[in-house]
Amino acid sequence: EGIIAKIKGQLNRDFSNSSIPSSRCENHKKISNSRVKTGKKPGGQPGHKGHTRKLHKPDEIIALPVDNKISSNFDYYKTNEVIHKQLVELSFSIHTTEYQAEVWRSKSTGKRIHAKFPKGLVNEVTYGTGVKAFAAFLNNYCNISIDKVQETLYNISGGQLTLSKGRIASLTSEISKKSVKEREEIYKKLLATPYMCSDATNVRINGKSGFVFVTANKNNVLYTYNEHKGIEALKQTAVSDYMHTLIHDHDISYYNFGGNHQECLSHVLRYLQDSIENEKQLTWHKQMKELLQKLIHNYKDHKLNENEISSAKTKYLSILELAENEYKNHPPSKYYRDGVNLAKRMLKYAKEHLLFLENINIPYTNNLSERLERQVKRKQKQVGTFRSSKSVENYCNVLSLFQTAISNDKTVFQTLCEIL
Repeated sequence: EGIIAKIKGQLNRDFSNSSIPSSRCENHKKISNSRVKTGKKPGGQPGHKGHTRKLHKPDEIIALPVDNKISSNFDYYKTNEVIHKQLVELSFSIHTTEYQAEVWRSKSTGKRIHAKFPKGLVNEVTYGTGVKAFAAFLNNYCNISIDKVQETLYNISGGQLTLSKGRIASLTSEISKKSVKEREEIYKKLLATPYMCSDATNVRINGKSGFVFVTANKNNVLYTYNEHKGIEALKQTAVSDYMHTLIHDHDISYYNFGGNHQECLSHVLRYLQDSIENEKQLTWHKQMKELLQKLIHNYKDHKLNENEISSAKTKYLSILELAENEYKNHPPSKYYRDGVNLAKRMLKYAKEHLLFLENINIPYTNNLSERLERQVKRKQKQVGTFRSSKSVENYCNVLSLFQTAISNDKTVFQTLCEIL
């Protein structure tokens, strides 16, 4: 019976009750839509502020003449009203500036002299900021391969731009070297905020495993590469100097850093659901899931006062006491101990599971880190494997700039242009 329970538990694992992403679950069940149909027509609703298309600054204005039958008719007169309709077009063009310097030669020494060229002009053809920024944008943010970046630039320029693969590949390293001050500023801002989310994801380097750590808050993101996980790896990230609230999954290495801790409740809710499906004879997990969901709902609506928080903590501990009694009456099978281990963990780290109740500014999940890790996974899918640890480090440095710019409502392309 224990073996059967274990196999059933393995077969029933999906994104709703474990950390397995939905993309890896074949024929996964449809996510239910809890919204009630209102009967209203789709689109903008009366009384709601409309969101129209943004008008652009026109480069050319064409005034359309009115029909002569209207202008010559005394029944009509001109108003001050003007109707604007814009046609927005996108075009790609190359602007080439050629610098010429006459060569002078000394009659006595034969030495050649010419005027100095602007800084950065070394080769016969040097690509400007816009070209390099666009190539880096395609490769590192859009996750397009170097070959495809080369083809894209060639095609949109009408066959005029032919950047070498080596030049495109070197852009990541160039941006990384030029953005040291920007990353130092991100690091300082991370340390000054009331909370920091952190997590790690696996990457492959020439067949070996490595880890990319993300440390982030609402407006600042920093990626760091390390060959290992654990305390020593975290010492190389912003976590090492952070003294406020750390939000993370249940990785006990984080408890060596920070002032306070909030464990991700999204993971806890999934684990509770897994226990519900595999330990149907128990009730504690259902009560705990209902309690956490209710607390999260009230947290979002700012409906928690001191008495309610105190009552919630008491209820939390009483449910875990119920779990202890239920496991005495129904000892866990050696094939499935996830439920009892979860109950023990929630009791030991009770404060860290409910910290969000005491501070409305502390998120109750680590979803920010989870979302930021997706960009690394997308890049991993594109490259298959990184060639060296240095290439991963450079990519992390560039990605830190991208995601911080997005978090502050800035464009990635403009950020690249400012650095390059």
